[in-house]
Amino acid sequence: MQSRLHQIGALFLGVVLAMGVLTPPSTAQVLYGSLTGVVTDQTGATVPGAEVTATNTLTGRVATTSTDAEGRYSFVNIQAGLYDIKVAADGFRTLTQTGTTVSVNQVARVDLSLELGQVTEVVTVEADAAQLQTEKADTSSEITGEAVKELRCRASATTRVW
Repeated sequence: MQSRLHQIGALFLGVVLAMGVLTPPSTAQVLYGSLTGVVTDQTGATVPGAEVTATNTLTGRVATTSTDAEGRYSFVNIQAGLYDIKVAADGFRTLTQTGTTVSVNQVARVDLSLELGQVTEVVTVEADAAQLQTEKADTSSEITGEAVKELRCRASATTRVW
């Protein structure tokens, strides 16, 4: 009888071990995804220090990061959904890409290319600067007709007859 119990116990233990080995490992429920990419300019050069904003269009939740020295950005563990991505950097036009899908347990890659921006600052100079000629080593000055007449009058008044 004991031998029969040992056999049943061994069989039961074998079945339990087999179930543990043969069943796939369970994974935790993942509710988030990731968004990554590279920001470049029109020539393909990376844009470090650009501000990247991802806005979930359903919830309105906003996540912000900056690109690293190689122009890369990354949002890790953001809620799955549709996102609008906005990129701003000094000297470039702000770029907005709409409708980017972030899926659960997936990495969405969105590379963005910025265009050079318009200069909006205007500097106004009111006074005329003195003109400096750098093309030739000559020096000259202009004498007006009025100055010549004035010179003759003074010269006549100082002339003595001997």
